[in-house]
Amino acid sequence: MSFWTIPFICRCDTGQAGRTSATQLGNGLTGRLIRAGHQPEGDGALVESGRTSTASEPKPGSACTEYGAELSGFEQREILNYRYIWFIGHPASRQRRRESITDLCNSYSMAKDVLVPQCALPNYGYDSDDGSYRFISHDHFAYRFEVLNLIGRGTFGQVAEVFDHRIRRRLAMKTVMSQNRARHREMLELKALKRLAHINRKNDNTCIIEYLGSFKFRNHTCFLFEPGYKNLYEHLRTHQFKPVPLPTIQAYAYQLVRALVHLRKAEIIHCDLKPENILLMSPKDDTIRVIDFGSSQFGSSLRPPCTYIQSRYYRSPEIILCLPYSYAIDMWSFGCIIAELRSGSPLFAGINEADQIDLMTRTLGEIPSEIREQSPRKGILYSDKRNFESDTCRARRVGGGDVLSGVLSIEQGDLIGIKLLDLVRQALMWNPARRLSAEDASVHPFLCEAAVLPL
Repeated sequence: MSFWTIPFICRCDTGQAGRTSATQLGNGLTGRLIRAGHQPEGDGALVESGRTSTASEPKPGSACTEYGAELSGFEQREILNYRYIWFIGHPASRQRRRESITDLCNSYSMAKDVLVPQCALPNYGYDSDDGSYRFISHDHFAYRFEVLNLIGRGTFGQVAEVFDHRIRRRLAMKTVMSQNRARHREMLELKALKRLAHINRKNDNTCIIEYLGSFKFRNHTCFLFEPGYKNLYEHLRTHQFKPVPLPTIQAYAYQLVRALVHLRKAEIIHCDLKPENILLMSPKDDTIRVIDFGSSQFGSSLRPPCTYIQSRYYRSPEIILCLPYSYAIDMWSFGCIIAELRSGSPLFAGINEADQIDLMTRTLGEIPSEIREQSPRKGILYSDKRNFESDTCRARRVGGGDVLSGVLSIEQGDLIGIKLLDLVRQALMWNPARRLSAEDASVHPFLCEAAVLPL
């Protein structure tokens, strides 16, 4: 169970009513700490179970009086928009923030040959030029969360480990870039996360990251999640991309299929399934979660053609060939990931889409005519770029034998390996209508043993 009984939206206004239940003012070990608990009212409030007490509420004005010398002029105005104050940052982090903003003002002033104050900096100096938030360790976020370290960075945002001073627990916080180009992905992710949370009211283990809420802070949307360990790509890199043992592949595959089944129930297509978007929850076991829903699409019917989704190595042929797509594109990515776990390297590591198609045909055989003839991108099948073979393509020249079984190092008599080969082959069918579904994959012989593993 989540420690909040419902997903919440942190509101930076004073319009939400609430009754305060516990207060303590003082110096935290990691900075200036103001702790409080409350029993909120109203839609979207922060909800925490099982806490009661009887002291008065800490007012932002009181925090300004007590710690005003440590707050910047911007923060002295900003803090008044918050009803609850739990943490204002470590003194050393506040000093680094002041120095950072001073350096930025000086840099911009020299470049423009005019005095540039903080209010003229990008997002008051809290953002980089690309719209990413400038994280500083042990600084506050929304006067509640303490930034511990930055653990990930993507095209549209960053992920930090934070400590929630209200509930005294570590969390993962994803901060979306403030630039407009990230807004669409932000809305897609929020829609997907809310839909998944609504459907999973029984709090079943869906093998999808647990969404705990979201809030806005300094023009950034922030998502809160259960904390994890590291993503699957980082884990593979730590082990020098060595092939993963079959029992571990079974455990990962079973959980991925379980997540895909739940996504289909929610009518969500992930659209970017890859090792970087699979999170290991602990170094002690094989528990994983599917993360990052910023590319998600919705609806049970076929989606119109789109060539700008899925990372290239895990991109399905219908996306490359500009054909309508559905849930089957996630199963293609699943097949690529399972093959990569077995071999230690991406199955289709094309240098461009033409090379990608070439690798697919060398590994799986020629594209069926019914798929080829439907594509408006027939030119890519006969592109001059295909004359420039990648090293992987040269290693897979069409010849005798089963290319896929060779890539996966499946030997005769390896019964579990043969089941793995069959699972991958069915997940990588050219025709999405014939491709293995997540529901059918859940009862595949390769996963039957994994189904009894504790998760």
